[in-house]
Amino acid sequence: MKKNNNKKFRLDKERVLKKMFEKEPGVLQVTRSRGSFGKFDIQVFFEDYILLISVKSTRKQYVSYKEEIKLLQHTTVPKYCKKALYVYYAKHKKRTKQGWIVEYKD
Repeated sequence: MKKNNNKKFRLDKERVLKKMFEKEPGVLQVTRSRGSFGKFDIQVFFEDYILLISVKSTRKQYVSYKEEIKLLQHTTVPKYCKKALYVYYAKHKKRTKQGWIVEYKD
């Protein structure tokens, strides 16, 4: 049951981030790779580039995303694409970070 709750939590945050980008000026289209096991969960299309986003979320006090960042840094994408890791940090009594944090963007 807990695994499903965590998955639902992450998927809910993906939907929220997609809606946030849809409201941004200059965004042509936003798509979500629902059910994908790929590296990127959301694709944001701008006039001159595409932003490929990996979405993570956590309720834990401390989480390291060093491995995910390393993976993104070594992922080859076309030159008109940019990569990013967006993390949603849920409220936690022992953490000062909360909300959306861009942990990596090239």
